[in-house]
Amino acid sequence: MTDGKLSHGRVKHTCFTLIELLVVIAIIAILAAMLLPALSAARLRAKSAACIANLKQLTLAQQQYAADCGGWVRPSALTTDSASWWGKPIRTYIYGNEVTSRGNHDSLNWQAFRCPAEPIGFLADTADGFTYTQYAFNSRLGALDASGKWKFTPINESMMVEPSMVPVFIDNARRNNHSVDYVITTYIGLRHGGGTCSDQHSTSEMDQCHVGFYSGNVEMKVWGAKKDIYGTNWLYEGVTYLHGKAL
Repeated sequence: MTDGKLSHGRVKHTCFTLIELLVVIAIIAILAAMLLPALSAARLRAKSAACIANLKQLTLAQQQYAADCGGWVRPSALTTDSASWWGKPIRTYIYGNEVTSRGNHDSLNWQAFRCPAEPIGFLADTADGFTYTQYAFNSRLGALDASGKWKFTPINESMMVEPSMVPVFIDNARRNNHSVDYVITTYIGLRHGGGTCSDQHSTSEMDQCHVGFYSGNVEMKVWGAKKDIYGTNWLYEGVTYLHGKAL
């Protein structure tokens, strides 16, 4: 930095040289490169924590529903009418107020159905958004077929041999569906760990999803070479399967 000098009674203003400015810019760039990954990781942890809280609310609401219905888990739907999907009664146990339709999924009525790690909103937010929820219900715990007959028989709490292993809710990848009945990447939203979370799962670093189990515990599950969601029979864990083996 050049020194100020007196010239005809006036003080010459101090200024930085070009080299000094470049050095300062380089230092700022280095600090930013060091801090940005930490900030990004902190944001991911915050989103993950919020997602876990949502799944805990949903599983607790499912437990409350069962307590009011003789221990029966609320099935994916009670009729073939889309209005009878599981989200409407379950959200009543969270927010207390009933709704007559899916509504516009505003933040007050449907916040527990939104995963903070999912960049795509609901239909009210964007034309290609989610129709129902960003968390899918395990329809192997009860679901109808197109004719209205039980495709998967409803489950009672008394049928669970290990509630902490029974998957109830999982990150949803299907924008036009509220349940999951097969363990494939186009059904399960792998939106944690970095990468993509669209309907068509691409090869990326994102290989994890959150799962809410019946006892209220939420776990991160890994996909890929080290996956611990071993296949569609995993959806029967804690009921007719235990640790991957049929009972």
